[in-house]
Amino acid sequence: MIDYLSGKLVSMEGNELVVELPGAGIALKVTASATAMTSLKIGERCQLQTELLIREDAWQLFGFASVEERKWFRLLYSISGIGPKTALAAISVLGIAGLSTAIASEDESALTLVPGLGKKSAGRIVLELKDKVKLSGTTTKHADVVSALVNLGWSEKVARGIVLEIDKDNLETSDLLREALSRLAKP
Repeated sequence: MIDYLSGKLVSMEGNELVVELPGAGIALKVTASATAMTSLKIGERCQLQTELLIREDAWQLFGFASVEERKWFRLLYSISGIGPKTALAAISVLGIAGLSTAIASEDESALTLVPGLGKKSAGRIVLELKDKVKLSGTTTKHADVVSALVNLGWSEKVARGIVLEIDKDNLETSDLLREALSRLAKP
């Protein structure tokens, strides 16, 4: 197993990266999460947590910004009917906080926002992972703010999107709600 990969980023196209390993004379193609790609620049050194999947017809290396992202990828991929591309898309679209909030609150509709995830697969994810996902202060906070915004008239999709976008700095619940209302009120 390849635990992590560290080297020079040679190219980026879509969600695929090519990373040259120093002194090895080899470059690896990695399919990366959106979070992993946000801080990368071509020509600079990068480090990714990785997961290598070996099938009959292909070896595929996936890259993540953190060990936590890789853990979520493994959890999602372990579910029957959820392939690696869908697992990666879920992490990229909802992020770790969004996934844990959706699963803990049994919100299948949030999971169906992920390309490739239908209602049946979303239900399977909730069923299989709800006991593994503990409600933490962050996920409860997100659910509370999303609920408040929905009660004020915004759609759940819009409310969830703005909450996940804003809460990069782990704000208090009241500050998160205030900032969300401020952004949603702007035309």
